[in-house]
This record gives sequence, structure tokens and C-alpha cells, in this order.
Amino acid sequence: MRHLVLAIALCAFASFAAPDVDAKTTIRLGHSNAPTSPKGRAADKFAELVKQYTDGRVTVKIFPSSQLGNNRKMFTAVKTRGIEMTLTPYPLLADIVPEYTTLTAGYFYENWDQLRKIVEAPELGQAWDGGRLHLPLRVSYNGELFGKANAGVDMTFDFPTLIAHAAKTRPLCAGTIIGSGTVSNKDDDGTPGRPVADGGLGYSCIAEIRMIETIRDGKPTTPFMQFGDRVRLEMLDADGNSLFGAIDQQVQQQG
Repeated sequence: MRHLVLAIALCAFASFAAPDVDAKTTIRLGHSNAPTSPKGRAADKFAELVKQYTDGRVTVKIFPSSQLGNNRKMFTAVKTRGIEMTLTPYPLLADIVPEYTTLTAGYFYENWDQLRKIVEAPELGQAWDGGRLHLPLRVSYNGELFGKANAGVDMTFDFPTLIAHAAKTRPLCAGTIIGSGTVSNKDDDGTPGRPVADGGLGYSCIAEIRMIETIRDGKPTTPFMQFGDRVRLEMLDADGNSLFGAIDQQVQQQG
């Protein structure tokens, strides 16, 4: 609650000039939430604190439940000085600061540190050609490097093609995740990839190496994961920075 009140206060200072300390000022704060909702209660608490800390010189009048219009209308009204404050949803803030887009799907992130790494991640630069990302996907299996195949090499369909194909048969809303399939590279001579220990780029999938072993040796020798096994997947830029954060998981038995 205190974080939300602080956020409201910061918005207030951004949207109007500080009042004359000797004058009485009324601030209109509109929002689309119900008065009993968490944001509605936070707005009421903010009004209470403003009145307390200004000795009544500043009054915040709350207009909940879209009394002053929908979110976009209130957002525009703040910019044109029609009202002083509003609780703006992140998608509208993203019109001004694109990085706010990452905050609209909080369920994607495990914690704030992971979100900050994504927001502050360096640009992909020349590694992104507009359709494919030409960087290795590092896969560690029980602490050993299992694969470092390049995601942009041997990718049959690029992302624009995959998105266009998916959009033919279903609506794609903001936040839709499009998977390109297992990252896998052939050897230079066109044969299946080799393990990292043998000088190859390794694998991103246990089923892939088992299939290669079956074709080559008649049966697979690499076992599937067992309880206690750990896998870590991560993509680094040229300076060793993690671009998207790591997926680090261990197989554990329930109970």
C-alpha cells in the first residue's frame, strides 16, 4: 500500500506545479477503480496524507469509478491541465515511455530483480537481423556445458514468418509468446551436431542427442533427466551480459 501511495504522490508532483504555501488548493484526482479496490483505497489514503502534511492547505478530491471519463480521457485531461491527477494504467504510460510495456504482464516475472534485468538489458545490436537472433543459447546440464547452438543459424522460419502464420488461424493479443522450436545446429559438413566435448556446438534437447545416438549407434546412451538433475538455459551478449535472464531448474520429486 505504501508503495502505491508513493507512486501516486510522484505522479502528483509530475502533473502540476507546487501550490503557494499560503493558498488553499484543491486537486482533482480521477481514476477508473472502485472506491473499495486497493487502488481506490490508496487514493483515499493519499488524500488523507496530503491534507495531514499540508495542514489542510491542499485538498485532494477523489473521483472514482470513471466519473471523469475513461482512463485515456483522464490521461489526456492531465496532459491538457483539465484535471490535476489520475491513476494511469501502465499501457497508457507506455505511449510515452515504451519501457513501461514490460510492466503490463507482471505474471511473466519471478521477482523485481528479474524484471529490472529485462528492462535494463542492452540492445541486441547486429545480433538481431530483423527476423532471427544470432547468438548462442547456452545450456548447462548438471554444471557441465551441454550445448551452445546459435539460435539464428539453421532456423527454418524466422519470427515474422512464424507470427504471420500463427495469426492466420487465431487472434494474437499483446503479450503472446511465439516459440521457434528447439535451437539446433548441424555440423559444418551438414551432418548432425556433435557434443561439446567432441568439439561440436552440443545440443539444446536430450531427445535430439538420443535420436542421433540411435541413428549412429543403434541405441541411445544419454539418459533422460532424473530426480536431482539440474538444467540451466541462458543467452549472453558479446560482453557476457544475460539478455533475458536464466532458466535454472532442478528435477524434484513431489512430496
